Amino acid sequence: MIIEGEFNDGRTSRTFAAYVTAEGDDLVVCDYNDAEVDSADLDDVVVSSRLGRVPRTFTFPSGSLFTTEDNDAVDDLLGPESPGLALDLLERHLGLILIATIFTLAFSVWVVTDGIPRASERIAMSLPEDVVHDITGGSLDVLDTLMFDDSQLAGAEKRRVRELVAPALAQYPGAKLHFRKGPPNAFALPDASIVFTDGMVELVEHDGELLAVAYHEVGHLHHRHLLRRVIQSSGVAVIVFLITGDVSSFDVLVGLPAVLIDLAYSRDFEREADIYALESMVAAGIDVEHFASVMERLEAHYQKGGGDGTDSSMSRSAGKLQRYLATHPVAEDRAQMIEKYR
Repeated sequence: MIIEGEFNDGRTSRTFAAYVTAEGDDLVVCDYNDAEVDSADLDDVVVSSRLGRVPRTFTFPSGSLFTTEDNDAVDDLLGPESPGLALDLLERHLGLILIATIFTLAFSVWVVTDGIPRASERIAMSLPEDVVHDITGGSLDVLDTLMFDDSQLAGAEKRRVRELVAPALAQYPGAKLHFRKGPPNAFALPDASIVFTDGMVELVEHDGELLAVAYHEVGHLHHRHLLRRVIQSSGVAVIVFLITGDVSSFDVLVGLPAVLIDLAYSRDFEREADIYALESMVAAGIDVEHFASVMERLEAHYQKGGGDGTDSSMSRSAGKLQRYLATHPVAEDRAQMIEKYR
């Protein structure tokens, strides 16, 4: 078998027409005067993979290079061992291309919607507390710098609320309650900080409702929801990088402040926190009706677009941040869930 192409000795820029033949286990390159210009054992020659109509190259141990556009002849020479042969067959088979495309899309959807969340949960739940604190320490300081104002609640009221919710916070080591000015809201940060806004304290009509909110936020800590969000975002960024090669996608790997500004959890996370709160309230002998009433009151507040009547930057930011109706379980689902614990 003769494969026609061009030869370069690897030492000069001169290229001339030549051909390759197989003699036993050796590949021999000859010019068109039939003079041998190079040879080597087939196993020592590096042959490039087949890629469409891209010319194939034979790199010899001496450094010389033989190039040919006769891809079919190269495949015949190398047989099933020809690099890239299977991929080339796939590229030329429309049905296989369609199947591969559908599989790739389906796999990508699974990775983003199920694979990464599952992996994120395993990673987040396996991290020691001191590592979590090192990663997320100072989260509240970031928020204070960007959006929060000091609480306007009286000192006596703050002490009363802290004493009230102490049993709930005791369920998570290191959990600490903080107060900030703003419309009704409460959230938990991965460094075990739980924040009640002034609006939240003013919105409730019974101490049991504050306890319900506290248990809900401890549920977020227990399941490490915010940390899982950071890991999930990082996982998605890695996938995007692998697909696009865009290094800027890795900004999210150090993007905890950006995630903190968007404190809304997914409905699945909120549902997990709800279940944790309801189970904890039942175990503590607290009427779960308080959970139902405070959630209904919060939903009614945000349906009306309620605010605290101030024009502070924190209030404006919190209005944008709070996507309560979009991220929390719908009222009907929540009512059914609460009914199971009555």
